[in-house]
Amino acid sequence: AEAQQLARKATDIPEAETEYQKGRREWNKRSKEGFANAIKHFERSIKLDPNFANPFAGLADTYGLLPSYNLEPALEVMPKAKLNAEKAIELNPNLAEAFASLAWYQFIFEFDRKGAEENFNRAIKLNPNYATAYHWFGLMMNTSLNLNRSTVLLKKAFELEPTSLIIPSNLAQAYRLAGQLELAMETCEIAFETNPNFPSAVHHYTMCHDDYQDSMKRLKVAILAYPSIPMTRRALFKVFMRNKEVDLAKDQLIYSLDHFHDKMTLGFAEMYAGLGRYDEAFRWLKRGVESKESAASFVLIAFQFPDDFKEDPRFVELMKSINHPLFVEK
Repeated sequence: AEAQQLARKATDIPEAETEYQKGRREWNKRSKEGFANAIKHFERSIKLDPNFANPFAGLADTYGLLPSYNLEPALEVMPKAKLNAEKAIELNPNLAEAFASLAWYQFIFEFDRKGAEENFNRAIKLNPNYATAYHWFGLMMNTSLNLNRSTVLLKKAFELEPTSLIIPSNLAQAYRLAGQLELAMETCEIAFETNPNFPSAVHHYTMCHDDYQDSMKRLKVAILAYPSIPMTRRALFKVFMRNKEVDLAKDQLIYSLDHFHDKMTLGFAEMYAGLGRYDEAFRWLKRGVESKESAASFVLIAFQFPDDFKEDPRFVELMKSINHPLFVEK
């Protein structure tokens, strides 16, 4: 069955396949422009062949990632991700990409980790060479601090897709969480060979060391290259706070509130908590959970909250509300 699936021709229209592949290349850039271009290519592919399942999975993946980069509100675009994933499955019930798309939706929007795990495993079974299934499954394992499992999955994803920017960045995150800071920085350097300003890699790299000048230089250049993605401004806020330059950190908060207030919530929770303003931080955290911001599932690994903040009953209840495995009773 696996051989038949791999041998099966997805579309008889070469132009539709070409548009789909162009869409994937744009999608892999993980930028505002890349996502916009990806949608155009996938839609052209579908217009050329409405029965071609792959571009529907591509649309699902694009809509599914827009909230992760604070480019669109989750409540607006995640239903589109589900709709396109289900359409892809309807057209091709053996398409690994479609089940990985659906699993991602279940994980970050429905907070259904059991259903997501089942579909990630199904995607891997259907196509053991599909890197994104391992990648996203590894991210989910990261969020529950199952670092051994996540590292194995992310390394497999990177082996399958060695030119990826995001996979080594997320693998570096797993190493950083495990305290392997040198290895994390070396892994970020792999992404830097292709794009030295890639926001995720720059963010994780600067969180691994205390070289203030290096962090400042990298983050400021990344912000210029990707002005619409706020994670590097959050990282710059943290660098300023570590260097006790509170006023400069507040400038990053003010800028972010002005430019990203309708798309980012968890980032503001992190910054207010860093300033010791816990009530304001919890207001943003609650808003992020209620709006199903994609970052909600990543609170423990993508954000730096003080220990007493994470021990607060309000934090515990919010984590329980999204079925976080470290807070839900077994």
